Amino acid sequence: MAKRDLTDEEPRLETRPRAITGEILAPVFERSQPRPGRAHGRAVKQCLRALGPYDVENGGRGWWILAEHEFVLPVHRYVVPDIAGFRVESTPVLPDDNPLPALPDFVCEVLSPDTAHDDRNFKLPLYAHTGVSWVWMVNPELRTIEVFECTQGAADLTLAACGDETIVLPPFDAPIALASWWLPPSRDSRASVIPRLLR
Repeated sequence: MAKRDLTDEEPRLETRPRAITGEILAPVFERSQPRPGRAHGRAVKQCLRALGPYDVENGGRGWWILAEHEFVLPVHRYVVPDIAGFRVESTPVLPDDNPLPALPDFVCEVLSPDTAHDDRNFKLPLYAHTGVSWVWMVNPELRTIEVFECTQGAADLTLAACGDETIVLPPFDAPIALASWWLPPSRDSRASVIPRLLR
């Protein structure tokens, strides 16, 4: 099937309710979802706080860090990662556009039960194929984070962390404490599934 030009897709995305996020992940796959819940929001908030020392707009060094910004990728795809980052050395001035036509160096997707399958099976390969260098997959339900390095169109898992670890998460160079990223575990905590994820 021939690729549809983004200009053909934008009107459909613009008709969605304001509380709905829309993405185009494949020629025949447009995804819309409501705003996520509290566990997702906490993970995003704490991740942004952890990346604050790198964000030049907050007095940090080396990176432009954006939350829920819209991007047009080179293959006519339209995505809204939870967090995205640009190295200042390669992007000295960040355009004041939304959606941005520039390609992030780093993205973070915070998974939810409704989006996890698509984030892994559509967005992760899409990021790798289009040239995003680093992708984080954060799962608040399992209290885990996976770090993928993307080279030659493939996403390779380079690091996995969970629970209350304090760890350096590439492409950033300072230890990050994960304990505050998660809601307190409930009685039906699924910690027992973490070993399966990290195998």
